[in-house]
Amino acid sequence: MTSRAGLWAAAHGLSLVAATGVLVVANRNQWFFGDEWAFITDRGPDFAHLDLFRPHNDHWSTIPLVIYWRLLGTFGLRSYLPYAGVVILLHLGLAHLLWRASLRAGASAAIATALAGIFAVLGAGSENLLWAFQMGFVGAVAFGWLAVLLHDHDGRFGWRDGGGWLASVTALMFSGPALALVAVATLTVGLRRRRWVDTLATAAVPLAVFAVWYGLEGRHAERVSGEDGTAWEVVDWAWAGLTHAATTVVGIPESGALLILALLLWWARHLELATTRAALAFAGTIGAVAFFLVTGLGRVSLGPESAEASRYAYIATALLLPAAAIVLSRMVPDGAAPTALVLAFCALVAFHNVGLLRTGASEEMGREQPLKGVVVAAATRLRARDPLAWNPPSPRQNPNLSAQDLVRLDGYGWLPDTRPTRAEELTAEALTDVALVLPSGPLGAVALGGTGVDLRPAPPSVRQAAGVGGSGSCVEALPVIRGAQVVLGADAGVWRVRLQGPAGRRIKVFLQRDGLASRAMTFELPSTPLDLVSRAEGATIAVTLPPSGSTTLCGIGTPPVA
Repeated sequence: MTSRAGLWAAAHGLSLVAATGVLVVANRNQWFFGDEWAFITDRGPDFAHLDLFRPHNDHWSTIPLVIYWRLLGTFGLRSYLPYAGVVILLHLGLAHLLWRASLRAGASAAIATALAGIFAVLGAGSENLLWAFQMGFVGAVAFGWLAVLLHDHDGRFGWRDGGGWLASVTALMFSGPALALVAVATLTVGLRRRRWVDTLATAAVPLAVFAVWYGLEGRHAERVSGEDGTAWEVVDWAWAGLTHAATTVVGIPESGALLILALLLWWARHLELATTRAALAFAGTIGAVAFFLVTGLGRVSLGPESAEASRYAYIATALLLPAAAIVLSRMVPDGAAPTALVLAFCALVAFHNVGLLRTGASEEMGREQPLKGVVVAAATRLRARDPLAWNPPSPRQNPNLSAQDLVRLDGYGWLPDTRPTRAEELTAEALTDVALVLPSGPLGAVALGGTGVDLRPAPPSVRQAAGVGGSGSCVEALPVIRGAQVVLGADAGVWRVRLQGPAGRRIKVFLQRDGLASRAMTFELPSTPLDLVSRAEGATIAVTLPPSGSTTLCGIGTPPVA
């Protein structure tokens, strides 16, 4: 190693150390949400049904499942950093592999180091860096690139290729994007003009293993519902993903299309490099295009905006980075001044990505920390008594968390030692002590008030339709402004109001006490009446009505709620 190469290697090492600090700080206030709860609850939490080879969605996720299993047994849910630490290690390992891949392909040490430094703090792919669940994607790409580097050598098939097989199978056991890296490794071997049997052998073992898994388990995976797109829609989806990735990484508005076109055209004009040591960079470019086209087949029904998810920007960057390093190395003139100018621009891009990472971390923290407080507060309430009903603390972020699961998690001592806020405690009370259930039991004389709503006595026909007969005390609530609310309350410990509104429309229900309001619980109204039941003493219930149509409320008395 020359002294200059040694200096750039040291600079690369320092960039990884600095990135470690940035990523740890960004993850210090994150917590569990979304698909993680499927790992925590659906596959356990007592691990009696870990089911290591059943796919999650349509991904083979054996290794992430094992990692969560071991970390849960050791750390529970008390700290998120051990889980985020796995992602950070995998990500920084991938950044190093991309640096080595760029150098092996023929990029200059300065350019390779600068681009790897940008990738190390890739805020454009923040979903993969701030959500431990994404160890599946990050691990798949990291071990996939390791396989590419192991297979990329001259001569006959040998022990390095055996290591490449092991790396590819490991990648497949992380998640689906590994298939793109198997293709990159296979194309790299083919382009290096090794024997055709070596090219086939590169793909044979990992694809055979994947085929066995798919035949036994993978074919039973849940698929994204929706209509298949046309060929042009899939191409549009892939193009949207690639160009958005380039725009977000670089930070120059509307630059993505130009950058991707320039990259593709440069390689089209320099195809002779594809059969040299730059083969892996060219193969990565083909792999990026293929990944978005294949992914688009299953995701195009979600709309073109789904291609712009930051997890896909991360994969696009990882696949294209060595190719971009080659292009920059060839286009930048020799000399200290041009190199310094490019490095200064790369520093600005890295700073931009740190900003994206910081913004993403703040947004994630704002969503996840209140969720943590609500979960802890709900567990405390469940220690005292069974819930009147159970609504997940966040149907979108942890739909898999049931009351029984929460009791078990609490019993294992896994929950964090945190003090919920009064608002989080109120939300937990709403989740356990407010319910929308099938009609049953007597209705109370509940006080009623409203904001932006026209309240009028319900005619007998409406009362009968609500199932309370001609003598029931019912009103019709007709919103006159968007966001109109009715407010309900009673002195009784448990009370109920019969409610019927426009079928298929949604209402939002809040628990209110002492000037505080819980987070909203959203319910979709059926065509038949339901009872809104509360046992939250000393609290009122605010219901945001559908923006159109009238809502019938029965069991109403006087005086009105203030």
